[in-house]
Amino acid sequence: MSAILSAILFANQRIRLLLSMVFIIPALACSFAVSTASITNAVLAEETQGDNFDPVGITDTYTPDQPEFHAVVTVSNAPDDTVVKAVWVVVDVGSASEPNTNIAETEVTVEGSRNIDFTLTPDGDSWLPGSYKVDIFLNDTLDRSLNFTVTGAPEVAEAEAAEPTAPPEATATTAPAATATVSTPEAEPAPAVSDAGGLIAGVVTAAAVTTLTSAPVGVTDTFPPGQEIVHTVVSMADAPAGTRLKAVWMVIDAGDAAPPNSHIGETEANVEGSQHVDFTFEASGGGFPPGTYQVDIYVNDNLDRTVNFSVVDEGADLPEIAIPTPAPVGSCPPLPEPTYQPSGFVTGITMAPETEGANYEPVNPGRVFAPDATFHAVVAVEDAPDNMEITARWFVVDVGGVEPCNTEIIQPFVLTTSGSRNLDLTLQPPPGVEWPLGVYRVEIYGNGNLELDVDFRVE
Repeated sequence: MSAILSAILFANQRIRLLLSMVFIIPALACSFAVSTASITNAVLAEETQGDNFDPVGITDTYTPDQPEFHAVVTVSNAPDDTVVKAVWVVVDVGSASEPNTNIAETEVTVEGSRNIDFTLTPDGDSWLPGSYKVDIFLNDTLDRSLNFTVTGAPEVAEAEAAEPTAPPEATATTAPAATATVSTPEAEPAPAVSDAGGLIAGVVTAAAVTTLTSAPVGVTDTFPPGQEIVHTVVSMADAPAGTRLKAVWMVIDAGDAAPPNSHIGETEANVEGSQHVDFTFEASGGGFPPGTYQVDIYVNDNLDRTVNFSVVDEGADLPEIAIPTPAPVGSCPPLPEPTYQPSGFVTGITMAPETEGANYEPVNPGRVFAPDATFHAVVAVEDAPDNMEITARWFVVDVGGVEPCNTEIIQPFVLTTSGSRNLDLTLQPPPGVEWPLGVYRVEIYGNGNLELDVDFRVE
């Protein structure tokens, strides 16, 4: 008897990737709560290169003959008395050492934004197999721990204790920092777009986003006094799986509320396909202070582009923000005719509001759903080869202007199957949200080729 696979796609509050930074401004203070010094990244590596000590061979597993362990720590916007410390710890190497023993530590005083290369060298020819970690402290507060292993089995106890040895030598090398003095803070012009393969189709700031696809609503770069939430919406185009996207938020000039050119937060996510990614920043307790701000967008750790926005003073003129008006269903342009490449292994799609039994038989099949329904696409496969990949892609086709026309709702879902069986691919609405009335579509791919699609409605 062949197994039956079920793939259920649970929607989050906006279904699209929603990433939020929340910073609280005390109600009784006229200041923007910003911590200038931060550790924005820390990785273990086999070695480093260049004057900036960029990590090479990022890893959490070393061989016993590794010449040095490298912990590369990235510090941002540190004042001149910032102390960063690395404490190297043996977690478990069997009987060769007591567990959770500190073996070395190094601390350095840094300023600005730079990499620090903390290294640890063995006292002999090789490392003892087992588990280790390095604790990273910022101004005597533990910021994070990096765990790693040395391959091989830990030593077992021997009749005689090993001779004590000198502790390993720990070092730290601080990368030089580029500095600049600005008499009057001002927003930097947007840098040239990096060669990231055209994965970003656009970046805008907005007052809101749509419920299902996080499409921007009320696009603007000028916000009113007391604005509490700013959305930076990044539109991705055919991003491969594992694409890393990061938004870094900066205060350029907010007067006495914050130091100029201050890093105030960042968020990172893995993305795939064509979608809107909504990075949000919430400044509660009175909202954003008047001033100018900047968001840098990175793709796979490369700066791709920068957007700037401002929050105006009380009484200042605001540009009119365009809010889309509802349109009747049927006003969207038709989708281009798809190119099917059927394999013969995917034999059908049946839409239903629910399924039953071990074979996921559709119950009350049809192509019309209620606004609170769960969409079930029951995909039948016959004699599929081992490790055949089935991908489901869900789209809003036309919901009358509530969402953009012909927009993918969620990242593609991929599962691996074989043999003959039903696959129950489902999509639920966000909690407390109903599907807008209109037309939707699900596309089913086999090993990356479009097999079948079905249009259905919510009424």
